[in-house]
Amino acid sequence: MFNWRKLCYPALAVAVAFMAACDGGTDPDDDTEDPLEVVWSYQTEGAIRNRPVCIGTYILFGSDDGTVYCLREEDGSVYWSFTTGGPVRTEVNNDLVELIYFGTDFGRLYCLRLWTRELWWFYDAGAPVRTTPFFSASLVYFADTDGDVFCLAAGDGDEVWTAQVPDGVESDPYVDADRMYFGCDDGSVYALDDETGAFLWSYATGGAVTGRIRKVEDQIIVGSHDGYLYSLDPEDGGLNWRYDAGSAIRGGTWKMYAEDAVYVGCDDGRLLCVNLDGTLRSGFDSGAAVTGAPESHGPVTEVVFGNHDGMLFKVDDGEEVWRMEVTDSPIQASPANYGDTIYVGADDGVLYRLDVIEE
Repeated sequence: MFNWRKLCYPALAVAVAFMAACDGGTDPDDDTEDPLEVVWSYQTEGAIRNRPVCIGTYILFGSDDGTVYCLREEDGSVYWSFTTGGPVRTEVNNDLVELIYFGTDFGRLYCLRLWTRELWWFYDAGAPVRTTPFFSASLVYFADTDGDVFCLAAGDGDEVWTAQVPDGVESDPYVDADRMYFGCDDGSVYALDDETGAFLWSYATGGAVTGRIRKVEDQIIVGSHDGYLYSLDPEDGGLNWRYDAGSAIRGGTWKMYAEDAVYVGCDDGRLLCVNLDGTLRSGFDSGAAVTGAPESHGPVTEVVFGNHDGMLFKVDDGEEVWRMEVTDSPIQASPANYGDTIYVGADDGVLYRLDVIEE
């Protein structure tokens, strides 16, 4: 059912967030104006630790309060909300038509009709689902924190295959024409046959692998809690190179536009740009842990990311473009960067819409 009580939250949250944001800027001791304005904000009752997703004119995201929200992008009002039995840490994914998919700590993968909020089907995994489901060729792939890996028919939730790995999975998978790739809390990266779930290869790092898998130019790129960024051969899992970041990598990477390099954040607060040959291209110190993946928009080399001080940054190959204090709570998740508009959630339970201020 609609939660009409929360329709009153956006106006109040806008005012609170705007006053907080006015304390931001590139330097708290000068009069530099913020590069962004808070257009609206929406208060939930739990931390927001997933990247919001724009579908049409709506913004979808989950909260630790156990609810998935669909807001109107214009004013942040509620179009619908759907309550689950536990925190929602995964992103919402969709089939490009009308069905959306997401997992919860209640141990279920849900499929809803986007425009009506109708529950289409759900699947009981048996343990918290913290991996964003990957939709490919009418199939949905995901895993749970018990190490169970699943492939379901996207239309009806029927089980196609299941597999098991030694430890929990919190790394968002990637699926190509042949394989499903994902990281595991046991410190390994795994590749399974995407049609059968058969084991193909694994590569052991020195720490848990929780970041999203990214395939870039025939390389599997992923960071580890051991402080290294790895490049693996997708065919056999062989090591191409590894880069010593010197600090745990918990989140995913982002490909640098038109360049052979990727951006990645670290626990020590640095955003690194690493070439696809494993050499460092540039670095930027944000001052606090960066656990969400950075994100660009369109044909630019700049990326936007948040850190655990509640700051939002735009950086271009190691050079700061702007920064803004959004909240006094950590921003653990990736922002959704749509160019002139950025959506980001934080541990204060607020989803913010921020628009670039025209000069």
